[in-house]
Amino acid sequence: MTDPTLPIAHRVWAERADAKKTSGVHRRNKTPAPSGVLVFDTETTTDRTQGLKFGAWRYYRMDAAGPMLMDDGLFYADDLPGRDPDGYAELQRYVAQHSTLLGTGRVRPIRLLSRPEFVEKVFFAAAYRTRARVVGFNLPFDLSRLVS
Repeated sequence: MTDPTLPIAHRVWAERADAKKTSGVHRRNKTPAPSGVLVFDTETTTDRTQGLKFGAWRYYRMDAAGPMLMDDGLFYADDLPGRDPDGYAELQRYVAQHSTLLGTGRVRPIRLLSRPEFVEKVFFAAAYRTRARVVGFNLPFDLSRLVS
C-alpha cells in the first residue's frame, strides 16, 4: 500500500517574533506597502504560439477599509480586429452592454483598450509610476503576452 500523503513545500520569509532589533546599518529599510493593486489575466489562442486574444484587468486602491475598485476593463491583441472580427465585435458588445460600480459609488462603462494602450495607460502607470502590486494568475506567462 502506498502513502496517500503528498509533500508540500512553502516558500516564505519569516522573522522571529522574539528577534532583537538591531541598530545602525543592520536595520532594514521599511518602505510602506504600495496602496495600489493591479490584477490582470490574459486569454490566448490554443495553437502552439499561444498568442494574445484579449485580457481583463482591475485596479484596486487599498486602504484601512479594504480594497476599493478604481478602474477595470478589457484589452485586446493588436491584430484581433483583423484576425478575429467576430471576437473583437463580441468584446465591443460586452463593454457596450455592461458597466462597473467603482468603489467611489460611481457607475461607468467598462473600458476597452488595445494592448499598447493598456500597457501605457494602465500597466505602466500602475506598475512603474505608482509602484502598485501586480497580481496575475500565471504572471510570467501573462507578462510575456503584453510584449508586442
